[in-house]
Amino acid sequence: MNTTTLFAAWIFLLMSYILPPAKAAAVPTRPEGRETAKERTERYREIAHDIATVVLDEPPLYRSKHGRARTAALIVAVAYFESAFAKHVDKGIGPYSRGDYGRSWCMLQLNVGRGKTAEGWTGKDLVNDRRKCIRAGLHAMARSFGTCRRGAFEHRLAAYASGSCRRGHAASAKRMRAADRIFGAKPPPKLPAPKD
Repeated sequence: MNTTTLFAAWIFLLMSYILPPAKAAAVPTRPEGRETAKERTERYREIAHDIATVVLDEPPLYRSKHGRARTAALIVAVAYFESAFAKHVDKGIGPYSRGDYGRSWCMLQLNVGRGKTAEGWTGKDLVNDRRKCIRAGLHAMARSFGTCRRGAFEHRLAAYASGSCRRGHAASAKRMRAADRIFGAKPPPKLPAPKD
């Protein structure tokens, strides 16, 4: 089993721990978001593989022994709170797939509006290519970590959540704590050292 496949399998376990596919599929949702437990499980596997691919290709948010795994756990936690991995949000189907009055796109709910991400991607780009969503989301989290570095560690995502380090503390703490909880639920696999 190669590194990406091993890492993706672990990320799938984290996703299934925080929101089991069968449980999520049983919850009533918008018609465009409905799917069977089997369909949701397969989409979880695809999401996990995309997260693994991006995280292995980017500098991790955490400079620690399990920095990449912790980074992946944080992406899972943010996606859970922003979209509950819902199909219509993930794929950009219908008007209810976007939050913030239609400005926030993809399962990480990046506030792009009609503009572009720092990478030059539109909201449609983010829902047409999930890896772009994950990559742009990871970059936005890294910017938030840097911008909010003077505050409490659990508030490092405040700028991501609210656009400002002075607001969004509760949302940041909720996501950071969830990431710690799911990271601790399953031992992470051994991954290669981060690139410099």
